[in-house]
Amino acid sequence: MKNKSSVWVFMILFALLQTVTYAQNKTIKGVVTDPTGLPIPGANVIIKGLKKGASSDFDGHYSIDAKVGDVLVFSFTGTKTIERVVGTTDAINVTLREESAALNEVVVIGYGTVKKKDLTGSVSSVNGETLNAKPVTNAMQGLQGRAAGVDIRTAERPGTVGQVRIRGNRSLAGGNDPL
Repeated sequence: MKNKSSVWVFMILFALLQTVTYAQNKTIKGVVTDPTGLPIPGANVIIKGLKKGASSDFDGHYSIDAKVGDVLVFSFTGTKTIERVVGTTDAINVTLREESAALNEVVVIGYGTVKKKDLTGSVSSVNGETLNAKPVTNAMQGLQGRAAGVDIRTAERPGTVGQVRIRGNRSLAGGNDPL
């Protein structure tokens, strides 16, 4: 009889410990905004050291399950990364500030973006001051002779745009115009 009572006590203790352990996980909600108070859609919210994360929705709202003591890492392209420790509150609102140095490190190519250090091809850029330095009627005339590997042939008829070839003709059956 004594063994049965100790088994029941052990089972009750085990059930209570499971409840306490389960209660440590909680849902953290909040809003990710910029310094002007506008929501940032698509901001990353990741638990540091884990592969668990979430993204903010169109209104900047996010929701993630975490434990007390976990560190949430908030990040978005062009902003400084912010870390917040999960405490007793269920809401963590964050304001991400711009980081101008990070904007220079992203190169937009075709339909995506690549970090400058991971880029294997050549990159040529022409800024607005260079385009405004000489009087031109359209942007293609401003680019002519300014970017290496870009061949721009102006149209001879008024109102038409010329041809742009990047590194020459590359296709036999498809078009050669840039994206």
